[in-house]
Amino acid sequence: MTNPLLPLGEAVDAARRVWRDGRDPAELSSEELALLTDELTVAQRHMDAAKARVAREVARKSHPDLGPEGFAKVRGFRSPTTYIATTTGVTTAEAARLIEVGEATSPREGFGDEVKPPKYPAVARALEQGRIGVAAAGAIVGLLDKVALRTDPETLARAEADLVEKARQLSMNDLHRVLARAEAWLDPRGVADRESEMRRKRSLHIREGRDGLVHISAVLDPEHGAVFKTAIEQIVTSRLRAQRERATARAPREGSAGVDGEAMTSHGRRAAGGVDGTGGSTGAGADGRASHDSGVDGDDRAPSASAAANGATSAASAQADAGAQANASAHAGVDAGVSDARRSIPQMQAEALIHLIEHGMSCDADLPLEGATVVVRMTLEDLESGDGYATIDGLTTPVSVQTARRMAAGGAVIPCVLGGDSEILDWGRKRRLFTPAQKMALVERDGGCAMCGAPPGWTKTHHIRWWQRDAGPTDLSNGVLLCESCHHRVHDNGWEIRIDGARRDSAVWLIPPADVDAARTPRLGGRALYDFAA
Repeated sequence: MTNPLLPLGEAVDAARRVWRDGRDPAELSSEELALLTDELTVAQRHMDAAKARVAREVARKSHPDLGPEGFAKVRGFRSPTTYIATTTGVTTAEAARLIEVGEATSPREGFGDEVKPPKYPAVARALEQGRIGVAAAGAIVGLLDKVALRTDPETLARAEADLVEKARQLSMNDLHRVLARAEAWLDPRGVADRESEMRRKRSLHIREGRDGLVHISAVLDPEHGAVFKTAIEQIVTSRLRAQRERATARAPREGSAGVDGEAMTSHGRRAAGGVDGTGGSTGAGADGRASHDSGVDGDDRAPSASAAANGATSAASAQADAGAQANASAHAGVDAGVSDARRSIPQMQAEALIHLIEHGMSCDADLPLEGATVVVRMTLEDLESGDGYATIDGLTTPVSVQTARRMAAGGAVIPCVLGGDSEILDWGRKRRLFTPAQKMALVERDGGCAMCGAPPGWTKTHHIRWWQRDAGPTDLSNGVLLCESCHHRVHDNGWEIRIDGARRDSAVWLIPPADVDAARTPRLGGRALYDFAA
Protein backbone atom coordinates (compact mmCIF):
# COMPACT_ATOMS: atom_id res chain seq x y z
CA MET A 1 0.00 0.00 0.00
CA THR A 2 1.11 3.54 -0.76
CA ASN A 3 2.30 5.65 2.15
CA PRO A 4 -0.66 8.05 2.55
CA LEU A 5 1.69 10.89 3.47
CA LEU A 6 2.92 11.06 -0.14
CA PRO A 7 -0.44 11.94 -1.76
CA LEU A 8 -1.21 14.05 1.32
CA GLY A 9 1.85 16.18 0.60
CA GLU A 10 0.84 16.51 -3.06
CA ALA A 11 -2.67 17.64 -2.12
CA VAL A 12 -1.31 20.18 0.38
CA ASP A 13 1.11 21.52 -2.25
CA ALA A 14 -1.77 21.88 -4.72
CA ALA A 15 -3.83 23.75 -2.13
CA ARG A 16 -0.83 25.96 -1.31
CA ARG A 17 -0.51 26.94 -4.97
CA VAL A 18 -4.08 28.18 -4.96
CA TRP A 19 -4.00 29.78 -1.52
CA ARG A 20 -0.64 31.47 -1.90
CA ASP A 21 1.13 34.51 -0.50
CA GLY A 22 -0.94 34.53 2.67
CA ARG A 23 -4.02 35.81 0.88
CA ASP A 24 -7.34 35.95 2.67
CA PRO A 25 -9.93 33.47 1.27
CA ALA A 26 -12.14 36.48 0.52
CA GLU A 27 -9.61 37.51 -2.13
CA LEU A 28 -9.97 34.23 -4.06
CA SER A 29 -12.06 34.00 -7.19
CA SER A 30 -15.00 31.60 -7.31
CA GLU A 31 -12.96 29.16 -9.41
CA GLU A 32 -10.02 29.34 -6.98
CA LEU A 33 -12.31 28.87 -3.99
CA ALA A 34 -13.87 25.75 -5.53
CA LEU A 35 -10.45 24.34 -6.42
CA LEU A 36 -9.10 25.06 -2.92
CA THR A 37 -12.10 23.30 -1.36
CA ASP A 38 -11.46 20.24 -3.54
CA GLU A 39 -7.75 20.07 -2.71
CA LEU A 40 -8.31 20.54 1.03
CA THR A 41 -10.95 17.79 0.93
CA VAL A 42 -8.52 15.40 -0.76
CA ALA A 43 -5.82 16.34 1.74
CA GLN A 44 -8.17 15.67 4.65
CA ARG A 45 -9.08 12.27 3.22
CA HIS A 46 -5.43 11.28 2.85
CA MET A 47 -4.86 12.48 6.41
CA ASP A 48 -7.79 10.28 7.47
CA ALA A 49 -6.20 7.31 5.69
CA ALA A 50 -2.90 7.94 7.48
CA LYS A 51 -4.59 8.23 10.88
CA ALA A 52 -6.52 4.99 10.29
CA ARG A 53 -3.34 3.12 9.39
CA VAL A 54 -1.57 4.45 12.49
CA ALA A 55 -4.59 3.73 14.72
CA ARG A 56 -4.62 0.14 13.54
CA GLU A 57 -0.95 -0.25 14.44
CA VAL A 58 -1.50 1.35 17.86
CA ALA A 59 -4.30 -1.16 18.48
CA ARG A 60 -2.14 -4.07 17.30
CA LYS A 61 0.70 -3.09 19.61
CA SER A 62 -1.76 -2.61 22.48
CA HIS A 63 -3.29 -6.09 22.21
CA PRO A 64 -4.52 -7.43 25.58
CA ASP A 65 -2.17 -10.41 25.23
CA LEU A 66 0.74 -8.00 25.71
CA GLY A 67 -0.53 -7.10 29.18
CA PRO A 68 1.19 -4.13 30.88
CA GLU A 69 3.80 -4.04 28.11
CA GLY A 70 1.21 -2.99 25.53
CA PHE A 71 1.72 0.32 23.72
CA ALA A 72 -1.22 2.14 25.33
CA LYS A 73 -0.72 0.86 28.87
CA VAL A 74 2.97 1.73 28.90
CA ARG A 75 1.87 5.30 28.20
CA GLY A 76 -0.68 5.33 31.00
CA PHE A 77 -3.88 4.53 29.07
CA ARG A 78 -6.11 1.52 29.66
CA SER A 79 -6.84 0.94 25.95
CA PRO A 80 -5.74 2.05 22.48
CA THR A 81 -9.11 3.77 22.05
CA THR A 82 -8.60 6.05 25.05
CA TYR A 83 -4.99 6.72 23.99
CA ILE A 84 -6.05 7.84 20.47
CA ALA A 85 -9.03 9.82 21.76
CA THR A 86 -6.91 11.70 24.29
CA THR A 87 -3.88 12.38 22.12
CA THR A 88 -5.87 13.46 19.04
CA GLY A 89 -8.68 15.28 20.87
CA VAL A 90 -11.56 13.24 19.41
CA THR A 91 -14.33 11.25 21.08
CA THR A 92 -13.82 7.62 22.01
CA ALA A 93 -16.41 6.71 19.36
CA GLU A 94 -14.35 8.47 16.68
CA ALA A 95 -11.18 6.79 17.95
CA ALA A 96 -12.87 3.39 17.81
CA ARG A 97 -13.98 4.13 14.24
CA LEU A 98 -10.41 4.98 13.24
CA ILE A 99 -9.23 1.62 14.58
CA GLU A 100 -12.12 -0.23 12.93
CA VAL A 101 -11.45 1.37 9.54
CA GLY A 102 -7.69 0.80 9.87
CA GLU A 103 -8.21 -2.90 10.59
CA ALA A 104 -10.73 -3.35 7.78
CA THR A 105 -8.60 -1.61 5.15
CA SER A 106 -5.09 -2.81 6.00
CA PRO A 107 -3.42 -5.97 4.60
CA ARG A 108 -3.96 -8.96 6.91
CA GLU A 109 -1.46 -11.46 8.17
CA GLY A 110 -1.87 -15.05 6.95
CA PHE A 111 -0.01 -18.24 7.77
CA GLY A 112 3.75 -17.80 7.95
CA ASP A 113 4.83 -14.86 5.82
CA GLU A 114 1.59 -14.79 3.84
CA VAL A 115 -0.01 -11.35 3.44
CA LYS A 116 -3.74 -11.38 2.69
CA PRO A 117 -5.63 -8.49 1.07
CA PRO A 118 -7.71 -6.12 3.23
CA LYS A 119 -11.04 -7.32 4.54
CA TYR A 120 -12.82 -4.73 2.41
CA PRO A 121 -10.57 -4.00 -0.60
CA ALA A 122 -12.92 -1.56 -2.35
CA VAL A 123 -13.15 0.60 0.76
CA ALA A 124 -9.36 0.34 1.19
CA ARG A 125 -8.69 1.52 -2.39
CA ALA A 126 -11.12 4.42 -2.13
CA LEU A 127 -9.60 5.54 1.18
CA GLU A 128 -6.05 5.23 -0.16
CA GLN A 129 -6.94 7.22 -3.31
CA GLY A 130 -8.62 10.00 -1.33
CA ARG A 131 -12.06 9.35 -2.81
CA ILE A 132 -13.77 8.88 0.57
CA GLY A 133 -12.95 9.80 4.15
CA VAL A 134 -12.92 7.85 7.40
CA ALA A 135 -16.51 8.79 8.30
CA ALA A 136 -17.88 7.27 5.10
CA ALA A 137 -15.51 4.31 5.26
CA GLY A 138 -16.51 3.61 8.87
CA ALA A 139 -20.22 3.73 8.05
CA ILE A 140 -19.80 1.31 5.15
CA VAL A 141 -17.57 -1.05 7.14
CA GLY A 142 -20.03 -1.02 10.03
CA LEU A 143 -22.92 -2.03 7.77
CA LEU A 144 -20.95 -4.72 5.93
CA ASP A 145 -19.78 -6.24 9.22
CA LYS A 146 -23.37 -6.24 10.45
CA VAL A 147 -24.77 -8.25 7.52
CA ALA A 148 -21.67 -10.28 6.56
CA LEU A 149 -22.78 -13.53 8.24
CA ARG A 150 -26.17 -13.43 6.45
CA THR A 151 -24.92 -12.44 2.98
CA ASP A 152 -22.95 -14.46 0.46
CA PRO A 153 -19.43 -13.10 -0.30
CA GLU A 154 -20.17 -12.22 -3.94
CA THR A 155 -23.23 -10.15 -3.04
CA LEU A 156 -21.33 -8.48 -0.21
CA ALA A 157 -18.50 -7.53 -2.59
CA ARG A 158 -20.96 -6.01 -5.09
CA ALA A 159 -22.63 -4.06 -2.32
CA GLU A 160 -19.25 -2.81 -1.06
CA ALA A 161 -18.28 -1.48 -4.49
CA ASP A 162 -21.65 0.20 -5.00
CA LEU A 163 -21.66 1.82 -1.56
CA VAL A 164 -18.15 3.19 -2.10
CA GLU A 165 -19.35 4.83 -5.31
CA LYS A 166 -22.39 6.25 -3.53
CA ALA A 167 -20.18 7.61 -0.74
CA ARG A 168 -18.07 9.45 -3.30
CA GLN A 169 -21.13 11.40 -4.48
CA LEU A 170 -23.14 11.95 -1.30
CA SER A 171 -22.99 13.78 1.99
CA MET A 172 -22.90 11.69 5.15
CA ASN A 173 -26.59 12.45 5.81
CA ASP A 174 -27.57 11.14 2.39
CA LEU A 175 -25.18 8.19 2.67
CA HIS A 176 -26.97 7.06 5.83
CA ARG A 177 -30.21 7.02 3.83
CA VAL A 178 -28.59 4.73 1.27
CA LEU A 179 -27.11 2.51 3.99
CA ALA A 180 -30.56 2.00 5.54
CA ARG A 181 -31.88 0.80 2.16
CA ALA A 182 -28.76 -1.29 1.58
CA GLU A 183 -29.19 -3.07 4.91
CA ALA A 184 -32.77 -3.98 4.02
CA TRP A 185 -31.66 -5.20 0.57
CA LEU A 186 -28.79 -7.28 1.95
CA ASP A 187 -30.69 -8.66 4.94
CA PRO A 188 -34.46 -8.44 4.19
CA ARG A 189 -35.39 -10.94 6.89
CA GLY A 190 -33.65 -8.79 9.46
CA VAL A 191 -36.08 -5.90 8.75
CA ALA A 192 -38.85 -7.58 10.76
CA ASP A 193 -36.49 -8.21 13.68
CA ARG A 194 -35.43 -4.56 13.70
CA GLU A 195 -39.09 -3.50 13.60
CA SER A 196 -39.87 -5.51 16.69
CA GLU A 197 -37.03 -3.76 18.48
CA MET A 198 -38.25 -0.34 17.29
CA ARG A 199 -41.80 -1.09 18.47
CA ARG A 200 -40.42 -1.94 21.91
CA LYS A 201 -38.71 1.46 21.98
CA ARG A 202 -41.90 3.42 21.32
CA SER A 203 -42.48 5.94 24.04
CA LEU A 204 -44.10 9.28 24.85
CA HIS A 205 -43.13 11.44 27.81
CA ILE A 206 -45.21 14.34 29.13
CA ARG A 207 -44.04 16.63 31.90
CA GLU A 208 -44.84 20.11 33.09
CA GLY A 209 -41.90 22.44 33.43
CA ARG A 210 -41.37 24.98 36.17
CA ASP A 211 -42.20 27.68 33.65
CA GLY A 212 -45.67 26.19 33.14
CA LEU A 213 -44.93 24.84 29.67
CA VAL A 214 -45.88 21.23 28.96
CA HIS A 215 -43.00 19.27 27.42
CA ILE A 216 -43.86 16.35 25.13
CA SER A 217 -41.25 13.97 23.73
CA ALA A 218 -42.21 10.96 21.59
CA VAL A 219 -40.38 8.13 19.83
CA LEU A 220 -42.39 6.24 17.19
CA ASP A 221 -41.63 3.29 14.93
CA PRO A 222 -41.77 3.93 11.14
CA GLU A 223 -45.20 2.31 10.72
CA HIS A 224 -46.93 4.77 13.02
CA GLY A 225 -44.47 7.63 12.68
CA ALA A 226 -45.22 7.86 8.95
CA VAL A 227 -48.93 8.45 9.59
CA PHE A 228 -48.23 11.01 12.31
CA LYS A 229 -45.65 12.84 10.21
CA THR A 230 -47.90 12.96 7.14
CA ALA A 231 -50.87 14.36 9.06
CA ILE A 232 -48.83 17.06 10.80
CA GLU A 233 -47.13 18.13 7.56
CA GLN A 234 -50.43 18.31 5.69
CA ILE A 235 -51.98 20.62 8.29
CA VAL A 236 -48.89 22.85 8.22
CA THR A 237 -49.03 22.75 4.43
CA SER A 238 -52.57 24.10 4.37
CA ARG A 239 -51.56 26.99 6.60
CA LEU A 240 -48.51 27.80 4.47
CA ARG A 241 -50.70 27.67 1.36
CA ALA A 242 -53.16 30.13 2.88
CA GLN A 243 -50.26 32.38 3.84
CA ARG A 244 -48.93 32.29 0.29
CA GLU A 245 -52.33 33.02 -1.22
CA ARG A 246 -52.72 36.10 0.94
CA ALA A 247 -49.26 37.28 -0.12
CA THR A 248 -50.18 36.69 -3.77
CA ALA A 249 -53.36 38.71 -3.33
CA ARG A 250 -51.35 41.67 -2.03
CA ALA A 251 -48.50 41.39 -4.55
CA PRO A 252 -50.12 43.09 -7.59
CA ARG A 253 -50.77 46.19 -5.48
CA GLU A 254 -47.17 46.25 -4.24
CA GLY A 255 -45.21 45.41 -7.37
CA SER A 256 -45.16 43.51 -10.63
CA ALA A 257 -45.10 39.88 -11.61
CA GLY A 258 -41.70 38.20 -11.51
CA VAL A 259 -40.27 35.04 -12.95
CA ASP A 260 -42.14 31.72 -12.97
CA GLY A 261 -45.37 33.37 -11.90
CA GLU A 262 -43.88 34.78 -8.71
CA ALA A 263 -45.16 38.14 -7.60
CA MET A 264 -42.40 40.56 -6.66
CA THR A 265 -43.01 43.00 -3.83
CA SER A 266 -41.94 46.61 -3.95
CA HIS A 267 -38.79 45.58 -2.09
CA GLY A 268 -37.84 43.00 -4.73
CA ARG A 269 -38.61 39.95 -2.59
CA ARG A 270 -40.41 36.95 -4.03
CA ALA A 271 -43.81 36.83 -2.42
CA ALA A 272 -44.94 33.40 -3.60
CA GLY A 273 -43.89 30.52 -5.78
CA GLY A 274 -45.81 29.96 -9.01
CA VAL A 275 -45.01 26.34 -9.64
CA ASP A 276 -46.90 23.39 -11.07
CA GLY A 277 -49.48 22.37 -8.51
CA THR A 278 -50.89 19.24 -10.15
CA GLY A 279 -50.59 16.13 -8.12
CA GLY A 280 -48.35 17.99 -5.71
CA SER A 281 -48.41 18.88 -2.09
CA THR A 282 -46.43 21.13 0.13
CA GLY A 283 -44.33 19.58 2.82
CA ALA A 284 -42.68 21.04 5.85
CA GLY A 285 -39.95 19.12 7.60
CA ALA A 286 -38.57 19.24 11.07
CA ASP A 287 -35.74 21.40 9.84
CA GLY A 288 -38.17 24.07 8.75
CA ARG A 289 -37.84 23.57 5.01
CA ALA A 290 -41.02 23.90 3.02
CA SER A 291 -42.08 23.96 -0.61
CA HIS A 292 -45.26 25.75 -1.63
CA ASP A 293 -48.08 24.51 -3.79
CA SER A 294 -50.03 26.49 -6.36
CA GLY A 295 -52.35 25.88 -9.23
CA VAL A 296 -50.18 27.05 -12.13
CA ASP A 297 -47.24 25.57 -13.95
CA GLY A 298 -44.00 27.15 -12.77
CA ASP A 299 -42.03 26.19 -15.87
CA ASP A 300 -43.27 29.23 -17.80
CA ARG A 301 -43.04 32.93 -17.16
CA ALA A 302 -46.45 34.31 -16.16
CA PRO A 303 -47.42 37.59 -17.90
CA SER A 304 -48.07 40.59 -15.69
CA ALA A 305 -51.67 40.89 -16.82
CA SER A 306 -52.33 37.32 -15.87
CA ALA A 307 -50.70 37.82 -12.49
CA ALA A 308 -52.80 40.89 -11.89
CA ALA A 309 -55.96 39.02 -12.84
CA ASN A 310 -55.08 36.18 -10.54
CA GLY A 311 -54.29 38.67 -7.81
CA ALA A 312 -57.63 40.40 -8.26
CA THR A 313 -59.42 37.08 -7.95
CA SER A 314 -57.44 36.19 -4.84
CA ALA A 315 -58.02 39.65 -3.37
CA ALA A 316 -61.76 39.19 -3.67
CA SER A 317 -61.58 36.28 -1.26
CA ALA A 318 -58.72 37.59 0.89
CA GLN A 319 -61.06 38.80 3.63
CA ALA A 320 -62.80 35.45 3.80
CA ASP A 321 -59.44 33.66 3.84
CA ALA A 322 -58.20 35.86 6.66
CA GLY A 323 -61.34 35.15 8.67
CA ALA A 324 -61.03 31.43 8.12
CA GLN A 325 -57.38 31.56 9.11
CA ALA A 326 -58.19 33.43 12.31
CA ASN A 327 -60.85 30.87 13.16
CA ALA A 328 -58.42 28.02 12.51
CA SER A 329 -55.82 29.67 14.73
CA ALA A 330 -58.31 30.19 17.52
CA HIS A 331 -59.55 26.61 17.21
CA ALA A 332 -55.97 25.35 17.51
CA GLY A 333 -55.48 27.31 20.71
CA VAL A 334 -53.03 29.86 19.29
CA ASP A 335 -52.91 33.62 19.27
CA ALA A 336 -55.00 34.71 16.28
CA GLY A 337 -53.26 38.07 16.40
CA VAL A 338 -49.91 36.58 15.43
CA SER A 339 -49.59 35.95 11.70
CA ASP A 340 -48.30 32.63 10.34
CA ALA A 341 -45.46 34.57 8.70
CA ARG A 342 -44.07 35.24 12.18
CA ARG A 343 -44.36 31.61 13.31
CA SER A 344 -41.58 29.08 12.83
CA ILE A 345 -42.25 25.66 11.32
CA PRO A 346 -41.83 23.96 14.74
CA GLN A 347 -44.43 26.35 16.18
CA MET A 348 -46.84 25.55 13.37
CA GLN A 349 -46.24 21.82 13.86
CA ALA A 350 -47.11 22.17 17.56
CA GLU A 351 -50.35 23.91 16.59
CA ALA A 352 -51.09 21.12 14.09
CA LEU A 353 -50.69 18.55 16.88
CA ILE A 354 -53.15 20.52 19.03
CA HIS A 355 -55.57 20.60 16.10
CA LEU A 356 -55.32 16.81 15.68
CA ILE A 357 -55.95 16.18 19.38
CA GLU A 358 -58.95 18.53 19.46
CA HIS A 359 -60.36 16.78 16.41
CA GLY A 360 -59.99 13.43 18.10
CA MET A 361 -61.81 14.72 21.19
CA SER A 362 -64.67 16.43 19.36
CA CYS A 363 -64.80 14.62 15.98
CA ASP A 364 -66.38 17.69 14.43
CA ALA A 365 -63.31 19.78 13.66
CA ASP A 366 -62.59 20.61 10.03
CA LEU A 367 -59.16 19.09 9.49
CA PRO A 368 -57.30 20.19 6.31
CA LEU A 369 -56.08 16.67 5.54
CA GLU A 370 -57.11 16.38 1.90
CA GLY A 371 -54.29 14.67 0.09
CA ALA A 372 -52.58 13.56 3.32
CA THR A 373 -51.85 10.10 2.04
CA VAL A 374 -49.15 7.68 3.12
CA VAL A 375 -47.66 5.84 0.14
CA VAL A 376 -46.12 2.43 0.85
CA ARG A 377 -44.30 0.73 -2.04
CA MET A 378 -42.95 -2.76 -2.59
CA THR A 379 -42.41 -5.16 -5.45
CA LEU A 380 -45.13 -7.61 -6.46
CA GLU A 381 -42.66 -10.45 -5.91
CA ASP A 382 -42.03 -9.39 -2.31
CA LEU A 383 -45.74 -8.88 -1.68
CA GLU A 384 -46.56 -12.41 -2.84
CA SER A 385 -43.64 -14.13 -1.13
CA GLY A 386 -43.77 -12.22 2.14
CA ASP A 387 -40.00 -11.71 2.03
CA GLY A 388 -38.16 -8.53 1.15
CA TYR A 389 -39.11 -5.08 2.38
CA ALA A 390 -41.15 -1.98 1.59
CA THR A 391 -40.45 1.75 1.73
CA ILE A 392 -42.62 4.64 2.90
CA ASP A 393 -42.57 8.04 1.20
CA GLY A 394 -40.88 10.61 3.43
CA LEU A 395 -39.06 8.10 5.66
CA THR A 396 -35.61 6.57 5.27
CA THR A 397 -36.08 3.34 7.24
CA PRO A 398 -37.59 0.42 5.28
CA VAL A 399 -40.33 -1.75 6.81
CA SER A 400 -41.14 -5.43 6.43
CA VAL A 401 -43.71 -6.71 3.94
CA GLN A 402 -45.89 -7.79 6.86
CA THR A 403 -45.93 -4.23 8.20
CA ALA A 404 -46.70 -2.88 4.71
CA ARG A 405 -49.67 -5.23 4.40
CA ARG A 406 -50.93 -4.15 7.82
CA MET A 407 -50.61 -0.45 6.92
CA ALA A 408 -52.41 -0.99 3.60
CA ALA A 409 -55.35 -2.47 5.49
CA GLY A 410 -55.82 0.84 7.32
CA GLY A 411 -57.16 4.12 6.01
CA ALA A 412 -55.22 6.86 4.18
CA VAL A 413 -52.55 4.43 3.00
CA ILE A 414 -51.92 3.64 -0.65
CA PRO A 415 -50.00 0.51 -1.63
CA CYS A 416 -48.13 1.77 -4.67
CA VAL A 417 -49.58 0.30 -7.90
CA LEU A 418 -49.15 2.52 -10.91
CA GLY A 419 -50.07 2.51 -14.57
CA GLY A 420 -53.36 0.60 -14.38
CA ASP A 421 -55.74 0.52 -17.34
CA SER A 422 -57.85 3.28 -15.82
CA GLU A 423 -54.96 5.74 -15.57
CA ILE A 424 -53.77 7.91 -18.46
CA LEU A 425 -50.12 8.64 -17.75
CA ASP A 426 -49.21 10.54 -20.94
CA TRP A 427 -51.30 13.55 -21.90
CA GLY A 428 -49.15 15.15 -24.63
CA ARG A 429 -50.33 18.70 -25.38
CA LYS A 430 -53.97 18.09 -24.43
CA ARG A 431 -53.50 19.44 -20.92
CA ARG A 432 -50.93 21.66 -19.26
CA LEU A 433 -50.85 20.37 -15.68
CA PHE A 434 -49.53 16.98 -14.63
CA THR A 435 -52.07 14.67 -13.01
CA PRO A 436 -51.75 13.11 -9.54
CA ALA A 437 -51.27 9.72 -11.23
CA GLN A 438 -48.40 11.12 -13.28
CA LYS A 439 -46.77 12.55 -10.17
CA MET A 440 -47.01 9.18 -8.42
CA ALA A 441 -45.41 7.54 -11.44
CA LEU A 442 -42.58 10.08 -11.35
CA VAL A 443 -42.10 9.45 -7.62
CA GLU A 444 -41.27 5.88 -8.61
CA ARG A 445 -38.50 7.11 -10.91
CA ASP A 446 -37.22 10.20 -9.05
CA GLY A 447 -37.89 9.12 -5.45
CA GLY A 448 -38.46 12.77 -4.46
CA CYS A 449 -36.59 15.88 -5.60
CA ALA A 450 -34.38 14.62 -8.42
CA MET A 451 -31.71 17.17 -7.51
CA CYS A 452 -31.41 17.20 -3.69
CA GLY A 453 -33.40 14.11 -2.66
CA ALA A 454 -36.07 15.97 -0.64
CA PRO A 455 -39.17 13.84 0.13
CA PRO A 456 -41.93 13.60 -2.52
CA GLY A 457 -44.28 15.76 -0.44
CA TRP A 458 -41.91 18.72 -0.87
CA THR A 459 -41.84 18.48 -4.65
CA LYS A 460 -43.77 19.62 -7.72
CA THR A 461 -43.90 18.08 -11.17
CA HIS A 462 -42.17 20.33 -13.69
CA HIS A 463 -41.85 20.31 -17.46
CA ILE A 464 -38.23 19.80 -18.52
CA ARG A 465 -39.04 21.41 -21.84
CA TRP A 466 -41.32 24.26 -20.80
CA TRP A 467 -44.99 24.12 -21.79
CA GLN A 468 -45.23 27.63 -23.22
CA ARG A 469 -41.68 28.48 -24.34
CA ASP A 470 -40.68 25.08 -25.75
CA ALA A 471 -44.13 23.56 -26.43
CA GLY A 472 -43.12 20.74 -24.09
CA PRO A 473 -45.69 17.94 -23.64
CA THR A 474 -47.21 16.93 -20.31
CA ASP A 475 -45.70 13.43 -20.56
CA LEU A 476 -43.70 11.40 -18.09
CA SER A 477 -40.62 11.61 -20.29
CA ASN A 478 -40.83 15.42 -20.04
CA GLY A 479 -41.61 15.57 -16.31
CA VAL A 480 -39.29 15.75 -13.31
CA LEU A 481 -39.87 16.20 -9.58
CA LEU A 482 -38.12 19.21 -8.01
CA CYS A 483 -38.51 20.98 -4.70
CA GLU A 484 -39.03 24.71 -4.97
CA SER A 485 -35.42 25.58 -4.10
CA CYS A 486 -33.98 23.26 -6.75
CA HIS A 487 -36.58 24.42 -9.27
CA HIS A 488 -35.28 27.97 -8.98
CA ARG A 489 -31.69 26.72 -9.08
CA VAL A 490 -32.36 24.98 -12.38
CA HIS A 491 -34.00 28.06 -13.92
CA ASP A 492 -31.87 30.81 -12.40
CA ASN A 493 -28.42 29.19 -12.55
CA GLY A 494 -28.57 27.47 -15.93
CA TRP A 495 -28.69 23.79 -14.95
CA GLU A 496 -30.07 21.33 -17.48
CA ILE A 497 -31.86 18.03 -16.92
CA ARG A 498 -31.78 14.96 -19.15
CA ILE A 499 -33.69 11.76 -18.48
CA ASP A 500 -33.22 8.32 -19.99
CA GLY A 501 -36.96 7.56 -19.92
CA ALA A 502 -39.97 7.08 -17.67
CA ARG A 503 -39.18 3.62 -16.32
CA ARG A 504 -38.56 3.16 -12.61
CA ASP A 505 -34.87 2.48 -13.28
CA SER A 506 -34.41 5.36 -15.72
CA ALA A 507 -31.54 7.64 -14.77
CA VAL A 508 -31.94 11.38 -14.20
CA TRP A 509 -28.88 13.42 -15.20
CA LEU A 510 -28.23 16.94 -13.89
CA ILE A 511 -25.91 18.99 -16.10
CA PRO A 512 -24.22 21.93 -14.36
CA PRO A 513 -23.63 25.25 -16.13
CA ALA A 514 -20.19 25.95 -17.56
CA ASP A 515 -19.26 28.36 -14.76
CA VAL A 516 -19.69 25.50 -12.26
CA ASP A 517 -18.08 22.77 -14.37
CA ALA A 518 -16.37 23.76 -17.60
CA ALA A 519 -16.74 20.21 -18.94
CA ARG A 520 -20.44 20.16 -17.93
CA THR A 521 -20.10 16.59 -16.69
CA PRO A 522 -23.56 15.07 -16.03
CA ARG A 523 -24.27 14.23 -12.40
CA LEU A 524 -26.55 11.37 -11.44
CA GLY A 525 -29.73 12.35 -9.62
CA GLY A 526 -33.12 10.91 -8.71
CA ARG A 527 -33.84 7.54 -7.16
CA ALA A 528 -30.81 5.96 -8.84
CA LEU A 529 -28.55 8.14 -6.66
CA TYR A 530 -30.34 7.78 -3.33
CA ASP A 531 -31.69 4.22 -3.56
CA PHE A 532 -29.73 1.00 -3.31
CA ALA A 533 -29.92 -2.13 -5.45
CA ALA A 534 -26.45 -3.61 -6.08
